[in-house]
Amino acid sequence: MRSGQAVVFLVALLCVGCARTPVNGAATSAHETNQTGPTLLVVNSTCANGACAAFDVGVGSSIFPPVPGTPSSGWIPLGHVGADSACLTLPGSWVVPFVSQSAGSGADDTTKVTWTPEDSAWIIASVSRNAALGQTVAFAPSQSSGWRIVLPGSDDATTPVPSLPCSTN
Repeated sequence: MRSGQAVVFLVALLCVGCARTPVNGAATSAHETNQTGPTLLVVNSTCANGACAAFDVGVGSSIFPPVPGTPSSGWIPLGHVGADSACLTLPGSWVVPFVSQSAGSGADDTTKVTWTPEDSAWIIASVSRNAALGQTVAFAPSQSSGWRIVLPGSDDATTPVPSLPCSTN
């Protein structure tokens, strides 16, 4: 790494003092409020003859700083789709710590960004932190209490469709 080059790391599983509330069995990497936001019915478009490719689902937003090694901007893991569909719930808000580390000084600078369903977001399907399979167009999740999303989608970004809330039970 060159001197003075800043690298931004998303503080994920190392977030000391952050709540790690399970979302459909997956730990989130940011502090969540007790409020719940809209639900996402994620339909797995890879299913054929009963076999489905599994993928992880994350939330990206233009309010997150860019993070090397992640699809688009920084993104927050939301859950996993291993069958023909999964119901995931967005939190009422996320407080996301980002750490910027300067190679020259070695000093860390932590910035906390608060995301809410009122903020623009896109939903990302990926098999790893740096390999996106597809994503939705940007939308405001607060505009509906539930969304239906088909992922990984086609070459073009998938458009979320407002729907009734799905059940995570």
